[in-house]
Amino acid sequence: MAFRQIKTPALADQAVINTKLDVTSVSGQTELAALGAVSADMFLIYDSSADALKKISATNILGSMDTDALAEGINNLYYTDARVEAKIDAYVLGGTGVDITDGVVSIGQDVATDADVTFNNVTVDGTLSTDDLTATDVTASGNMIVVGNLTVQGTTTTVDSTTVAIGDNIIELNKDATGAPALDAGIEINRGDEAAVSFLWDETNDRWTTGGQALKASQIVLDAGGSFVGDLIGDVTGDVTGDVTGNLTGNVTGNVTGNVTGDLTGDVTGNLTGDVTGNVTGDVTGDLTGNVTGQVSDISNHTTTDLLEGDNLYFTDSRADSRIAAAVLGDLANVDTTGLADGVTIAYDGVAGSFVLADHFDTTDFVNNFALKTTDDLAEGITNKYFTDARVRSALSFVDAGGDGSFSYDAATGIMTYTGPSAAEVRAHFSAGTGVDITDGVVSIGQDVATTASPTFVAVTANLTGNVTGNVTGDLTGNVTGDVT
Repeated sequence: MAFRQIKTPALADQAVINTKLDVTSVSGQTELAALGAVSADMFLIYDSSADALKKISATNILGSMDTDALAEGINNLYYTDARVEAKIDAYVLGGTGVDITDGVVSIGQDVATDADVTFNNVTVDGTLSTDDLTATDVTASGNMIVVGNLTVQGTTTTVDSTTVAIGDNIIELNKDATGAPALDAGIEINRGDEAAVSFLWDETNDRWTTGGQALKASQIVLDAGGSFVGDLIGDVTGDVTGDVTGNLTGNVTGNVTGNVTGDLTGDVTGNLTGDVTGNVTGDVTGDLTGNVTGQVSDISNHTTTDLLEGDNLYFTDSRADSRIAAAVLGDLANVDTTGLADGVTIAYDGVAGSFVLADHFDTTDFVNNFALKTTDDLAEGITNKYFTDARVRSALSFVDAGGDGSFSYDAATGIMTYTGPSAAEVRAHFSAGTGVDITDGVVSIGQDVATTASPTFVAVTANLTGNVTGNVTGDLTGNVTGDVT
């Protein structure tokens, strides 16, 4: 509503009821320069409920309204957060690592001085100085120089470089070991597809070991006691003057003056003056003056000519001939010839375990003994078998040729069983002809035709020789020889 302010005091102080104002009464009034310049300025408004004009001050009008009562125009738009954020998004764009959404400016994570930051990969072109560098993986594409001490606290340290140069002259293993030593330590070499090899300190036996691999060296240094511990597989060019506790499998060009507790499988070119507890499978070219507890498997360079005869005499033909010529059958330890006479034979007694005298066995003895035998005394052969019920029963078989009934055979009992045809099989041989019906084995005709029955027919065509005592309904076209009652 738009009104010019009416300055007439009478109108400003009281309501005008049912009175029409003249146009000149309003238009002639003095116009205010601005609304609300005077707090007591009054407006005339029409109260439709009372049908009267009433006054209201400018202060009351302005105080009872806000922007919610004023519809938004086209040009002068109201403020909203969304409009401001949209303008910010349009005017200000996020660069690398910065995101602007709905007026909110963000970066990937908190980077305050007291924040814990996480990065995937960090590339430093210059110097990186920090007391705490924490990351899952730290990669340096160039050279990494550690001025201070390097401490690796993980469980595995992997070095993939082809050349490793270490300034220290001693490499310490098992650094954290305390108390009595219990772990073996050494170096293991990965050989790809082949089995790995190692050089280890064996804590159990207090010695170095190659883990079962051969050790080849131009010079072998013995332990503090002057002994070589382990198996000697290679050749020994010099003399073996000490004791050999293990096996000596190589060739010895010099003399062996010590004792060999194990086997000596190589050749000894010199003299073997020590004792060999094991077996000697090689050749001893020199003198063998020691004792061999085991077996000497090869003395091809010696003959019995070199060995003097002792209590065990050598074989000679004359000795054998003389012994055989002087011997008789009774000289054998398990042959008893006491009471030997004509017709008496010698048989072996399995119970006594020796040969004893026995009567000779002739044809008569065979016939007499054979007559006492039965088939129970003769073992069954492969081809000719004895008779048994089971064999006869198993040899029988039958073929069912078909037809009615059934035939069965029990090989275990030998019983053959024939079962007659069933009712269904018997009925199958019958078929119904004219005027006959067969159902489930019951044969029927249309009606009872016994001599005492009174059958009924629709039409009968026949010659009647007898008497007709009943009624004939229909035409009788045949001849009747008898009486018709």
